[in-house]
Amino acid sequence: MFIGIRLVKKKNKYDDYVEFYELVEPIIKTEEYLKRKEFPHHIDESAYDHMMRVAFDCYKIGKRSKMDYKSLTIAAILHDFYEKPWQYQTEKLPLFKQHGFTHAQNAIDNAKKVYGSEVVTKKVESIMKTHMFPLNIKPPTSREGWLLTFIDKVDSIDFILHPVILFKILRKEEIDQERKLTLRKVKNIIKRKNESS
Repeated sequence: MFIGIRLVKKKNKYDDYVEFYELVEPIIKTEEYLKRKEFPHHIDESAYDHMMRVAFDCYKIGKRSKMDYKSLTIAAILHDFYEKPWQYQTEKLPLFKQHGFTHAQNAIDNAKKVYGSEVVTKKVESIMKTHMFPLNIKPPTSREGWLLTFIDKVDSIDFILHPVILFKILRKEEIDQERKLTLRKVKNIIKRKNESS
């Protein structure tokens, strides 16, 4: 009797980072996206930082849960891609015209304008559109939409609920160094991968 042995390629600890980076790189490298590094979001962070964290968490959980993690990741990397920082809004607006109620659609419109419908597909748009539920009344219509909604809320309230937020703020410089090192390693892996193919 023959017992088949299935060979499993050993997973590199950077594989997820590489695939994630390959998915988002064409978006985050644009000048328009890089402006979000200057958009304030919450305590001591930018909209860019927030979207990167949310997108990576959505990517990891979505992939593990056998969702359409590619559409989910694109929706997450663009979910707060609104045109102007809402904190600088000086005009008094009616409640339902304020940022929390309108920025999902604003992010979709802006992303379509910058990246087109090849990036902002119907599925991506659907996931982005409902990420502010319950403020945008219609609930998500997919597992991917629910996951983005949940991850976005968790990340946005982390600074209130996390017991070591002060420690995180104090460690920001150290964390930034770790991110840069990981990004450098990921870029080198991608470069070697492209050279070998």
